[in-house]
Amino acid sequence: MRGFVLGLAALALGGCMGGYDLAHPNVLGNVDRTSDWEAFQYCGGWGCSDPHEAGFTPDEWAQVIAVMAPPARSAEAERANIGHAIGVMESVIGGKTGYDRDRAGTGSGIFQPGQLDCYSEAANSSTFIHLLNNAELLHFHEPADPIMRGQATSRSWRQTHATAALTERESGTLYAMDSWFFRNGHQAVSVEAEIWADAWAPPGGAVF
Repeated sequence: MRGFVLGLAALALGGCMGGYDLAHPNVLGNVDRTSDWEAFQYCGGWGCSDPHEAGFTPDEWAQVIAVMAPPARSAEAERANIGHAIGVMESVIGGKTGYDRDRAGTGSGIFQPGQLDCYSEAANSSTFIHLLNNAELLHFHEPADPIMRGQATSRSWRQTHATAALTERESGTLYAMDSWFFRNGHQAVSVEAEIWADAWAPPGGAVF
């Protein structure tokens, strides 16, 4: 009986603790790591069930460069710029693919055309970070594999959620760069991965 009680306590503690793993293979396998801004894969639908060949025109890419210029003078400022750039890229590509209708989170637009889940969001934001890096626009960070928290990690009873991530070069700190919490075109938000893993959400951001 004592062992049974201890087991329940361990499970309860696990449900309260954070923790993250690499994202589901469905996310990892749909990150376009090597392409440039002219042609890359974009994930639509749920779990990248509606993939698109996408790209920016020179004028559209100039909008992205404008967000990243002049180069940030700190890692924190660069993360803010990256978040803004992801919002710009989402808006442009969303208008070309019909995913400019994407609402904050998943639940508010569930089963509606033009809605993304967190798997597609994580893959797309990761691809966008790679596009910035491939264009030599990142100076304080490098892309990292997307990560996942919640039930799918077997670390928590909380809702499963995935996000893009990047590593601060000097400190080695991993940061979440999450575009799921707000509607299409909104700035992606960043926070240390260890904090994100503990069911973190930004003020006003979606919870489902």
